[in-house]
Amino acid sequence: DVKKLLFEMVDYKWKTFGCRMHIMSRVGWYVAFVGFGTALLHFRASKAVLQGQEEEREELDAVEQVVFALEIFFLSIMCPWLVRSGWAFRRTKVFDLDPNLDDTITLPELISFIYKNIISLLDWSLALCIVVVAIFRASKDEKGEHITVALMSVLLWANFLQCFIPWKSFGMMMITIHKMLVGDVFKFLFVYLVLLLGFAHGMREILVVNGGKADSDCEWCNASLFALILDFIYVSLGAGDQTAIIESTVSPSMGYALHFTYLILVYVLMLNLIIAMMGDTYEKEYDDSVMEWFFPHARLVLRYENHLSTQQLKDMRMGDK
Repeated sequence: DVKKLLFEMVDYKWKTFGCRMHIMSRVGWYVAFVGFGTALLHFRASKAVLQGQEEEREELDAVEQVVFALEIFFLSIMCPWLVRSGWAFRRTKVFDLDPNLDDTITLPELISFIYKNIISLLDWSLALCIVVVAIFRASKDEKGEHITVALMSVLLWANFLQCFIPWKSFGMMMITIHKMLVGDVFKFLFVYLVLLLGFAHGMREILVVNGGKADSDCEWCNASLFALILDFIYVSLGAGDQTAIIESTVSPSMGYALHFTYLILVYVLMLNLIIAMMGDTYEKEYDDSVMEWFFPHARLVLRYENHLSTQQLKDMRMGDK
């Protein structure tokens, strides 16, 4: 049928020239960026260790020169490339935002529009981080610089991952993860946040000053709500122990009741519920995900085909296909 023929035609073009051009024009660049980015982070860490050690002054000067050269590379080469790449992959036409052309933009359409432009958003966000790092560096704001470099590192590796979306197995996985994040995980986080705030407030209420014990022996009696929220989050991840908190309450039995009720609701029921929801989403959305992956993939192949010479197009169309 037509659908099968379309899939075969796009797959043939991808294997013939698309895959090679994608590796050369995008994956190769990002391999270089990740390599230089990893080197930059390594030398920045070495620079921080060597600072203040007078006996290592020569090595520190060499490291500073390497860091400066890498930062110049990121600002002068990588940043313009990312801006240009993001512009090339943008999808900002009216049809992309409103596929039905009914002058009404629904939440699913908005989420789909964001996903269509995820490559552009990641590229531009990374380019912006590079510029902000340079600004912080020029203004000698070390704290802001380190925070932005940390964010830049995360975006760099996230961008590297999206380079593999044209391969079906990776592309399907990325689309499935996106659907789970905007659907199942957001619903889970809303319910989880409500329960978290409720139990944290409840535990804080029974953590009152108990006979003057708070000044010496009671570590948690004057704990802030934020500290208790963090502790409950650690408990959710299986990395927290609330024994000291519970023993500091005016009613340890009530504290243990809150603790175990929270464990049953969040750690047992909700954790298994989100796993089941994700499995159900994967089964129900698989066929739609195939088509959601295929059309951007076909668009990418067409983009690469437009860069072929007349002779290359002629040679390709004279094959068995």
